[in-house]
Amino acid sequence: MASGADLAGRIRARRERCGLKQADLAAALRVSPQAVSKWERGENAPDLSLLLPLAQLLDVSVDWLLGASDDPREVFDATVVATGVQSARQVAATLAPRELARWANGICYH
Repeated sequence: MASGADLAGRIRARRERCGLKQADLAAALRVSPQAVSKWERGENAPDLSLLLPLAQLLDVSVDWLLGASDDPREVFDATVVATGVQSARQVAATLAPRELARWANGICYH
């Protein structure tokens, strides 16, 4: 898995390669440009619900974005992704907001 710095670098590099500005990415994901800036500086990470749309906008796989693959366009099994998302949704539904934030950050940064 990518460290926070690796994730930040991958987001920035792919955004620039796609010719997008931070504001363009922010508008497409319905977040603030400041949020994108924080992602790229490694001060914060995208919400789990944004990983797939972010990867799609940057034309990469979620695995590559998170550092689990060296191939940006690696094909992934949609069934595995759907199962993982369903499991994450079930866990998230049982957590208080603060616990959910800690859990999500643990996935992104560990």
